[in-house]
Amino acid sequence: MKLLLRFTFIYLLLLTACVKDNDVSMDFKITGVNNKTLVRGYGVTLPLKVFYLGGEKNDVTISAEGVPSGISISFDNSTGEPDFELVATVQTDAGLSPGDYKMVIKGESEDGKIFDRELTITITDPANKIPQITLAGSTNIIHTLNDPFMDPGYYATDEEDGDITSQVIITGSVNYNNVGNYILRYVVYDSDGDSTFRQRNVSVINSNAHMQGLYNCTTEVQNGPTFTWTSYIATSSTTNFNFVLNKISDCLGSLINPMELELIPFGANNVSLPAQVVYGSNTSQPSHCDPAYHQITGSGTVTYVMPYTFIITYTDLYEDSNGLQHTYVKTDTYVKVP
Repeated sequence: MKLLLRFTFIYLLLLTACVKDNDVSMDFKITGVNNKTLVRGYGVTLPLKVFYLGGEKNDVTISAEGVPSGISISFDNSTGEPDFELVATVQTDAGLSPGDYKMVIKGESEDGKIFDRELTITITDPANKIPQITLAGSTNIIHTLNDPFMDPGYYATDEEDGDITSQVIITGSVNYNNVGNYILRYVVYDSDGDSTFRQRNVSVINSNAHMQGLYNCTTEVQNGPTFTWTSYIATSSTTNFNFVLNKISDCLGSLINPMELELIPFGANNVSLPAQVVYGSNTSQPSHCDPAYHQITGSGTVTYVMPYTFIITYTDLYEDSNGLQHTYVKTDTYVKVP
């Protein structure tokens, strides 16, 4: 009886060993199944590899299960014996809604072994494109004083919204009746709230601005002395072509009215000096620039080619501090310093 039991035990051990030796199904795994984020309408490739882990080698077939609508997946080589490589191509529809989409990449061997990995594709909207503004004409404009200013124009577009020119907001303005630098800023927003801006610089200038500068001056007093001095001649900031004298007869006093040389007509070489009242101050010729007020009026000519020259003949009528009135006829010659 004991012998029979011993033979039975040995038989069972041999039978178990035989079953174990016959279980030689292949083990394998798949790598490269990595989650991806895609803009809808775009695709991605996934380099995959099937690794052999043991057992009797046989072919493995790769497939995808549970692929959502709006996503497609294909394999360049779906069957092979490990180790082998393949590429999965994932493509998404442009109309796909943003969100997470899951599927399973599955590998199945000929002997029935299965290995699978979940793949998540996250779909996002395309990044919003910034709107664009195009300015017609130059972004740096030199504009003539007193000439009405008209914007050369602009237009705005957005890849998603189309023509949005009507939505452009302009800040800043140009005072064409006053010399200065002016900035116009053009801003536009698209439907997503993104914006862009452009800028235009407008310089309003007097047409004779090139003649501004320091001048050597000579004053000749009729039946009197001749003396020299220097002065700065500017151009009017409000009236095109007009000039502004810094001083006259070497008097440094203030003016009740702007001392402008008015062109008659524009572009001609004749100038007039409107009636002015000048308060004198101490100079090298105090007798001709008494601190009392001086009434000045006169006319002259201007040369518009270099050397730029002004010649003005005028009457200087003033009452001195003793109450005595004096009248002088003077000629000032201004020659611009090179």
